[in-house]
Amino acid sequence: MTAIPILILFSGSLASLIFKPRYSAIFGCISACVGSVAALVFYIIKDGSLIFSYTNNFLEIFFMIPIALLGIVAAINSIGYLKGHSAVHVKTYWFFFNLMLASMFSVLVLNAPVHFLLAWEAMGITSAALVAFNFRTKESTRATWIYLIACHAGAVFLILMFIARTAVAPNWTVIFILALLGFGLKCGFMGLHVWLPEAHPAAPSPVSAIMSGAMINLGFFGILKFGINSVSPAAAGWTFLLLGIAGALLGIMFAMTQSNIKRLLAFSSIENMGIIAIGMGLGFLGLSRDLPLIASFAFTGAVLHIINHALLKGCLFLCAGAVLKATGSLDMDEMGGLMKRMPQTGTLFALNGIGISGIPPLNGFMGEFFIYMAALMGLVSGGSIALGSVGAAVSLAFAGGLAVATFSKAAGATFLGEPRSEIAATASEVSPIMVLSSASLFVLSVCLSFIAPLVLYKVGAFFDMSLFSNAFFNIFIAYTSFLIITVTVLLLRFQLLPRSKDNIPGMTWDCGYAKPAARMAYTGTAFTQPLTNLFSPLLQPIRNLIKPAGLFPGPASVQLEVSDGGVRFLWAPIFDRISSFARKIHPAQSGRLHAYILAMVVATILMLAWGLLAGQDQPDPENDNHQPPVIQYSNGD
Repeated sequence: MTAIPILILFSGSLASLIFKPRYSAIFGCISACVGSVAALVFYIIKDGSLIFSYTNNFLEIFFMIPIALLGIVAAINSIGYLKGHSAVHVKTYWFFFNLMLASMFSVLVLNAPVHFLLAWEAMGITSAALVAFNFRTKESTRATWIYLIACHAGAVFLILMFIARTAVAPNWTVIFILALLGFGLKCGFMGLHVWLPEAHPAAPSPVSAIMSGAMINLGFFGILKFGINSVSPAAAGWTFLLLGIAGALLGIMFAMTQSNIKRLLAFSSIENMGIIAIGMGLGFLGLSRDLPLIASFAFTGAVLHIINHALLKGCLFLCAGAVLKATGSLDMDEMGGLMKRMPQTGTLFALNGIGISGIPPLNGFMGEFFIYMAALMGLVSGGSIALGSVGAAVSLAFAGGLAVATFSKAAGATFLGEPRSEIAATASEVSPIMVLSSASLFVLSVCLSFIAPLVLYKVGAFFDMSLFSNAFFNIFIAYTSFLIITVTVLLLRFQLLPRSKDNIPGMTWDCGYAKPAARMAYTGTAFTQPLTNLFSPLLQPIRNLIKPAGLFPGPASVQLEVSDGGVRFLWAPIFDRISSFARKIHPAQSGRLHAYILAMVVATILMLAWGLLAGQDQPDPENDNHQPPVIQYSNGD
């Protein structure tokens, strides 16, 4: 039954490629939706209810839900997003879109190393093809190459990890490190994140929604399935905690400085992966100290934040796609005034920005709330876990404050004020199918806010249920009451203080100007410039300054460019050394066929000699009773 959704998606990809262009979107969208719904039905119902029972495939089912939900919504949103593109683009898009979803579901259900690696590579290749959707642009080509390098580098580490697991005396520390490197390249740990801010601006927005909301989660899935059982809970806890703190702080700092809205959202995803890692780190530290209350609250926060990030960030990327569709640009400094022209998209972006920043009462607050609770309980527990709890709480608070500033900049610079360019002044709202599909994710995220106590109840069931009965009911009652009060106040505000319907004929006098202009408003860059200056030792911004001159000055501007710190400090030096080494051995490429044949012959002779010498040391299998180790991979491995 678990193969049925994959077969549906695979068949839909072939149908969208074979049939006429006008049918490609129909076959592609329907197969993506039906395949995702089938995954929800077969994966959950086959093993019993996810709510009222436990199964051996609980991990797979949990990570499958964001893929299926975002797959349905992104497929519907793509109908409006692809209007205006050529028939070849549309056919290719749906072919790789369905294959990407099929490979993501395959990653969850395949357990044998070879099968898992094939599905993992298929997921990377199909998504890379979608990143290259606008392949004629230099930015898209560069992003695709970087993404492919990251995918294949991760696959190399995973191959080494599976080989290390089959050793007679496996080194579990090495296995855990290889798993962190291989899967960490997918979930975007700081330093391994370099493909995210390149691939997301280049990919179509529905694809970015899936990659950010569902695909990068599979990095955590891989670590939990193949790597976490190889080390102690304490080692896993400190590793996750340190990686999470670095990712949360540096991710939101670099997000704050971006002027490209999708690049900003990509760095924000790095921050949110850091928050999830902080929750997991505190959870494993709680397990190592036999503190089930801390562990349950921390794991609950991590689980909730995975779901919250999938829905909220998915909606934000779809809203960014609507802005790109309406204006043809992603530069926030060229926007402004879009709230009057795109009110539904602007409202959705603002609400989801509030949620992803962790501001109550929206669901983004609940995940971080449980992680805060775990940190506070760890603080009073004493010992080394108190030190980790302090770091977690401080970094969460700091990242949360910067997230508010970042999304205030994104929403204000894009949607508020006056238009700063012609493309913003002439923009209009996108098609209803794009607006409604985006809104469905936000509505679903609000509805899922009420499952937070239920998640705590389920996580607590792995420990002593008596510890969580009071917490379950208290949190449920408190949050429900808070949400009801908030909604009631908002309804009363709109009923008792309705908006004025009077048409004001002119602008009020303001600082000597009869009518405000776009030059009077802050741009996104100007809004965060004080914070950029504050963190300039880390960010190292490049300033392009045009000063005003003369009695009647002409145009003046300040532009801040902040390059990716991971590229600048880690990957650029590595690739520079590789390039230097390649230049040194380049003379070996003489271009002479005889030299190449001689090298092949010498290599073959050496390999034969090594095989003969090594074969002499092998024991006789008939007289050897030693049996090689057998590694079994089960669903829970």
